[in-house]
Amino acid sequence: MSTYGSARPLSDFGTLDLSGVTVGSNDSIIAAAEADPTNHFYIPFGTVRTNLTQDQLTKGYEGDGAIVTGPGSGDGAFRPANWSYMAVKPSTWPVQGAGGWFRGDQRFTDSGEWKVIGPNVRTYDLTSRYYESNTIPHHAWLDVHSGNSGVQAFLTSGATAGSTTITLNGPASAEWVGKVVGFTNGMDQAVIESHTVTAVSGNTITIDSPLTNTYIWNPGNGITGQPCILFGHRTWAGHTYVKLTHDGGGDAYGHNVRTTMTYQPKPTEQAHPFMAGTASQYGGDVTAGADGQFLQFFESQIQAGNYDITAMGLTLDMVRNKDFTLQNGRFTGGVWMQSGGTRPFDVGMTVLGAWRNGFDTGFANLYETTYLVDPTISNAVNIRVRSLNGVHVGDPITIGEPGAVAYSGTIIGVNTSLSILNVSPALPATSIPVNTLVTYPKGGAAINLAANHRIIFNSSVNATGRSSDAMGVFPTFYGNNQGDLIMESGTDASGEFWAVRFARGTSNTTPDTARIRMRTTGVQIYGTGGHTVNGTSLGLSAGCNLNLSNGALLSLGTGCWLTFDGTHIKGTVNGGATYTTLV
Repeated sequence: MSTYGSARPLSDFGTLDLSGVTVGSNDSIIAAAEADPTNHFYIPFGTVRTNLTQDQLTKGYEGDGAIVTGPGSGDGAFRPANWSYMAVKPSTWPVQGAGGWFRGDQRFTDSGEWKVIGPNVRTYDLTSRYYESNTIPHHAWLDVHSGNSGVQAFLTSGATAGSTTITLNGPASAEWVGKVVGFTNGMDQAVIESHTVTAVSGNTITIDSPLTNTYIWNPGNGITGQPCILFGHRTWAGHTYVKLTHDGGGDAYGHNVRTTMTYQPKPTEQAHPFMAGTASQYGGDVTAGADGQFLQFFESQIQAGNYDITAMGLTLDMVRNKDFTLQNGRFTGGVWMQSGGTRPFDVGMTVLGAWRNGFDTGFANLYETTYLVDPTISNAVNIRVRSLNGVHVGDPITIGEPGAVAYSGTIIGVNTSLSILNVSPALPATSIPVNTLVTYPKGGAAINLAANHRIIFNSSVNATGRSSDAMGVFPTFYGNNQGDLIMESGTDASGEFWAVRFARGTSNTTPDTARIRMRTTGVQIYGTGGHTVNGTSLGLSAGCNLNLSNGALLSLGTGCWLTFDGTHIKGTVNGGATYTTLV
């Protein structure tokens, strides 16, 4: 692609057979073109059939005709009239950006829709910049310097018919003077009347004629209760605009993109999948350029209206038929959300709106998996694994790939320092190799709660402190609000614990109105309103601990408990130094 200019006619190399029926002399003509220094050739109207294979055509071709490649005399592939092949990367201009982006050979980027980048164009080139104009099939820049957000200001104080001075929710701009302003009853609503701005001062504007209508600020009515002014309808800027009307059977997509990855990672690239190739349907960045902007990856809306339809907001379909090993960092994830930077993002996932059920859940096998570190010994009962996540004594365990399980048994012991599991029954006589998959069917967890953190569930809508929620639309599951039911893990003077507690009407940390704490030493129950078991009061005063601890039937506080020795129920108030027989 180092030479460019007008396309050279293929007829310069001989008379073409354009019938598309026989090969004729086309093989020698195209072969001569491929050997010629010219990189671009013209195909006259007709069909040029050749025995050359698709991979033997490495130049650019354009025109009114088409090429049918071998093998044989007509069972090959059609090439479009305009396509190009890049065998050698064009020189990259030393200046990046507007000064040099579009310089150099643009034929590959602009000629035709079928592009082929040769095998060695970008592989061994320390100076290549894959994003440059001359090395990608198509490029586009779009700089937008004008447009309108639709809403310029809200009339939070309302506006009365006959008024010529209007109060806004923020400072007016001097640019508005002399411009025609529209008044609406809410965002994206029709303009009811329009006037010319004659003056601005602080949070007020003056218009050339009195208002005809009264505008009332009442956000409780939704959008139509939020009157505003605008100087132009909301404008849109994008690379393409597609409107698809589908009134026939079958599938219809605004865009249909298929990406096929066939690259075989080299042995030196096996340390991690990200070191090899990456295949994606869409990729890009949304970059902020000022404070107060709104960014999002994508936006889509399903308009069901008054029709009873089936709809899915987002479908992610993943197919997997091979699962050899978890080594080298290989993993499969349905959804990945990552927060970076020096400040955390506010919300990981937000669910708003009216739902038939607050949260629908589907059945899932939450397996935990790892792999063998050492080969198993014949008839052994111990295995060494990479990870003990999800391991519990008494739980089942399998060794082997899905559909080819080599062993199934039960975990009967754990050596955490050596990551060794004791299993029963003994392993089969045949040794199982290193890196064989190990599965703990009961090891998975829907929620992984870090130490000293909590999860908050709300039993009632509480929008306190949420100025953006004037209509109270936040749902009953919203972790940023004061909570009623809390799940948490923590550590206190008695050691680690996992707790479920209520804190209705209080802060998230003080004091508990009802609490259950589970420890390695037992279970504690606490409440400010007394204690009941199966609806029967225990007669304990409010605020008294009910501690079902290890080695005691019922503990009523430090050193005070009831116990059963197999014959009698006894009580102690001095930590077991003396007992009084009760029953």
